[in-house]
Amino acid sequence: HDHDHDHAASTHLDNRVTTETIEIVGAQVNKEALDRWLENLLWEHQYTFETAQEDSGTTKDMEILRLKGLVAVRGEDRQFVIQAVHQMFEVEPTAPWGGEAKLCRVVVIGRNLDRAKLEASFRSVVSLSS
Repeated sequence: HDHDHDHAASTHLDNRVTTETIEIVGAQVNKEALDRWLENLLWEHQYTFETAQEDSGTTKDMEILRLKGLVAVRGEDRQFVIQAVHQMFEVEPTAPWGGEAKLCRVVVIGRNLDRAKLEASFRSVVSLSS
């Protein structure tokens, strides 16, 4: 095609966008607690971290672009799928677990992600099956 630019170099990719996966095998979640966690993460921006800058430490929000997950909800035999884009999310039941080991897994894509805070906050809403 006829125009003046180089297709080999892409300047629109953002190397600050990263992915974090948190998986806890044998865990279950209370649906209301999961909804609150998602609201706090996506709407309220309650999970922040201190940046180490030369001048002064500043607080930055994690910017969640996309979140996907598969969770075992307490009292349910079906898997629940989490889908979130920016501030919209849904948690929907799907297939039965069958013989599969129950687990809670989220994959978070965004900027300024703090894995330790994501994992600690997610672990606070799940509990290991007895």
